[in-house]
Amino acid sequence: MNRATLLLAALAACSSLASCNVFGGASAVNLHGGGRDLQKAADGVSDQSVYGAEVVLGLPGTDWALEAQGFRAEGDGPGSGGFESEVETTELAVGGRYTFLPSSPVRPYFGLGANWMDAELSNPSTPTLSDDGFGGYAHAGVLAAILSFQVGLDVRGGLSGAKLAGERQDYVQATLFLGLTW
Repeated sequence: MNRATLLLAALAACSSLASCNVFGGASAVNLHGGGRDLQKAADGVSDQSVYGAEVVLGLPGTDWALEAQGFRAEGDGPGSGGFESEVETTELAVGGRYTFLPSSPVRPYFGLGANWMDAELSNPSTPTLSDDGFGGYAHAGVLAAILSFQVGLDVRGGLSGAKLAGERQDYVQATLFLGLTW
């Protein structure tokens, strides 16, 4: 490549970055990872590792956004019959989000909505139990954005319609996330 081609490529890249909102936009795709604490232990399992993804679509001209999330949580612990029990949950959720300070690099937010959870408890000494149901969630967090990237912390509480061993799978979770914003 000659210098003129490199200079044109550099100018195109700079103009593209300059046209972006320096602190990201109101829409995003984020990947989450963290931990979940079940409010009632299901056969000795109360802590789970959780991971998931979310899509946030900002509503033009407002500080509000629509959000959709999917989370998978897994955990094991001492169960009945002297065997390890494993609890796996899958959650799909939709709701709304309000963002404070939308044009700053650090933005707190809160959101709430409805969720559907599928839960399964397995232990070699007993038959596998599973249940699903609808519930709700609320969450709050803070994100830091620059150019097309963002990182943040999200704290979430969920009420579940799913029951395992007679216990609802309500939870509190904390995740770190990394994503792209526009």
